[in-house]
Amino acid sequence: MTAWTDQWLSPSSEFRSAPFWSWNAELDPDRLCRQIESMHTAGMGGFFMHPRYGLKTPYLGEKFFECVSACIEKARELDMKAYLYDEDRWPSGAAGGLVTRDHPEF
Repeated sequence: MTAWTDQWLSPSSEFRSAPFWSWNAELDPDRLCRQIESMHTAGMGGFFMHPRYGLKTPYLGEKFFECVSACIEKARELDMKAYLYDEDRWPSGAAGGLVTRDHPEF
């Protein structure tokens, strides 16, 4: 086979699917890493970590960042791409209500 057919048949992670992964419960690093392993087994090249309604772990809190770090490390281990959605739910720019909580003038 040629180089391009090899790449077509077995694309690197940046050319594979990457699901929008809803975080909508209490986050647990071990459980998240098992889910990443399942995505990898299914052929995904990465994932978008996206806080959603129902998230029990405080957004931008210490445990939240522990979980993000664990997911990034697991992605590195499996040669996957890890993306962090830039907001807690919708709309973008309110930091999950933290902006207006601390600045009611907005």
